[in-house]
Amino acid sequence: HRVDRRQRQMCIRDRYYMYSLQPVMAFRGVPFPPNTHMFPSRAHVHNYLQHFASSQSMLDVIRFRTEVVHARRVQNGWHVTSRSLDEQSESNDVFDAILVANGNCATPHIPSVPGLDHFRGRQMHSAWYRYPDTLNARRILIVGSNSSGSDIARELCGGAVRQWRTSEEWQRTSENVTVYQSYHDLAKPPKSDYDPRDPASPAWCRRIHVVGPIQHIDEQGALVFSDGARLEDIDLIIWATGFLHNVSFFQANDEPFCQAPLIVHNQQTSTAATIASADTLHHLDDWMMFYKPDPSLCFIGLPKHVVPFPLVQLQSRVAAHVLLGKIPPLPRVRAQLPISDPERWIIDEYNEAPGPEAWGNFILGREAEFVYTDTLLSLLPRSQPPEWQPFPRWRRELRRKGIEKRRELLGY
Repeated sequence: HRVDRRQRQMCIRDRYYMYSLQPVMAFRGVPFPPNTHMFPSRAHVHNYLQHFASSQSMLDVIRFRTEVVHARRVQNGWHVTSRSLDEQSESNDVFDAILVANGNCATPHIPSVPGLDHFRGRQMHSAWYRYPDTLNARRILIVGSNSSGSDIARELCGGAVRQWRTSEEWQRTSENVTVYQSYHDLAKPPKSDYDPRDPASPAWCRRIHVVGPIQHIDEQGALVFSDGARLEDIDLIIWATGFLHNVSFFQANDEPFCQAPLIVHNQQTSTAATIASADTLHHLDDWMMFYKPDPSLCFIGLPKHVVPFPLVQLQSRVAAHVLLGKIPPLPRVRAQLPISDPERWIIDEYNEAPGPEAWGNFILGREAEFVYTDTLLSLLPRSQPPEWQPFPRWRRELRRKGIEKRRELLGY
């Protein structure tokens, strides 16, 4: 895809780019409109989702502005209590099955750091970040080096690629801000941006001061890092530390969760009655989808570091086929291997060993996602529409070159 200068400038004026390539990002059978930029803006993605929902006749079966308060297993299904946010009225329904698809970015995670109560500056999560010039801080520490942390560090150091009302003024005054960025592993460069320690990186990038993980915060409020280094007088910590899975509508004391909890507090506690969010959900099948004690409960979209739209679309189709009895329950795979290992996703029907009960952040990754997707596709009946075939090689190659293409077209 080639983009002329005028189109590129128009796209840069949009609020921000999605970290994806639209030919890779689209749902199967529903491409983005012609001439959509390879890195579509938030507005373009929003319009695309509205079109997709309308074209698939989904709007009539969605209850908008409705919160699920409680879901519990009963004899003939799942009893679900929901609340209308407009009318503040509750409804009670019974369903044969539940597919939980409430996303991975709703509950910000701020890690527990010893001595955090001693910190004298302000704190915020990256989910609440909007513009760099509204932070009113001069010495800022960003914890995390994935997409959000790298985006924020770039804008704070004058490398913004979007425009807002005061963006030009910020570009002129950003040198007054000192930015530190904490990497979990100092031996690895950031996954989605330039490395500030590389002399060939852009000037804005080299302004970022890389530090290691925080070990603790001392009684004077100074941040102490794993190598013994200390940082004082930090005005603001921005936690770009990801999100937790939220299952607040399931009560840990209800059956079957009291026997096989979704959330395990620690090794000494079998259930976590007061905790509704965690980075790991337990007692799921090898595919991170079905709840093993009761497969009428299924989770959609738990894998991370994936292209979400086509993946959750496939998971949903497979789950529907299983729940309707059109295909057998999902087979075992090589669950003894790490989730990010493509070899894991090869069917192993004779595998009787239990899979691991804790998989960290369900991080799948690009190469493993390819095999995961192909294997799930192979389980569907053969009489599928043409779009339900393995993705062509060019699409996978395009995804492998995502960062390279972004730098070619966007300049960062």
